[in-house]
Amino acid sequence: RARARARAMSRGFWTYKDLKEAHQTYETIEAADPNNPAKHFYMGMTMQMAGQTESADEHYENFCKRCIEFFGSILQAVEFHEKRLQDLKAQGQTTFDDREAYNVQEMIHILRDHNKARRRRRGCSLM
Repeated sequence: RARARARAMSRGFWTYKDLKEAHQTYETIEAADPNNPAKHFYMGMTMQMAGQTESADEHYENFCKRCIEFFGSILQAVEFHEKRLQDLKAQGQTTFDDREAYNVQEMIHILRDHNKARRRRRGCSLM
């Protein structure tokens, strides 16, 4: 998962400044609410941008697990983040030029990928 996202990020959207900001966001969330699932997303991004794909995948996996605990299910987490993305877009933000909207979109992709992988492991072909 992290390798595919790294290719997307390599198109120039992320810079060293983004790496630093992602890590700062992680630290802010960790200090304010250690149970917030988003902290794992931001640390995953930090590790991914630093080229640590295995560590990034572990944090993305923890993001999904914490979302299940926090929201009750992957689907409820996806619904929450989809609504959040819709709200951001209604405010004029886009996933191309706004970091928050882009990050929420990535959270949705990670959650959906996690859900698909879970279903494959269980032998279910429906999404």
